Amino acid sequence: MTKVLSIASTTPRNVARYVGSYRWKGTEYASMKGADGSIDPYMSGPGYLVSRALAHAVAVDDINHSVLYMPYGSSSEDVDMGKWFAHANRTHPELKFVCEVVPGLIKHHEVPDSPEKKR
Repeated sequence: MTKVLSIASTTPRNVARYVGSYRWKGTEYASMKGADGSIDPYMSGPGYLVSRALAHAVAVDDINHSVLYMPYGSSSEDVDMGKWFAHANRTHPELKFVCEVVPGLIKHHEVPDSPEKKR
């Protein structure tokens, strides 16, 4: 919880921050693609943080894009959050976008085996 509070208390209002303990590239498995075949990196689903600025961009400013996700989205909210982050990054030049991995953010979360590790 200390890491979460530290991240929350140090994020400026104009920073669209997306933080997690593991970042998928979006290319590891076919199921990570959107309905339209699009691929975007995203934070692993067991837990991630979004700043107020990013939440506002996704849920208020880009509400139409966010709720009408069926043509590009997936059945996984973590994959969709990555898509929303990428969209907001393209359409909100007034914000500074930060995507970062913070090891240990989620307690007892192990990094999933990726296909590259199995080779």
